[in-house]
Amino acid sequence: EALENKGIKPCIPSRKSRKVPIPHDEARYRKRHKIENSFARLKDRRR
Repeated sequence: EALENKGIKPCIPSRKSRKVPIPHDEARYRKRHKIENSFARLKDRRR
């Protein structure tokens, strides 16, 4: 709700065990996941 109030469309999937899953955009989630992994790799290289 906080994201939607700011005009941001969330792309966070719900847990598999949730009875009623919250819909999310699979393509946007894949792109977001790649970007997050890229930042994680950059942080690992700084160490």
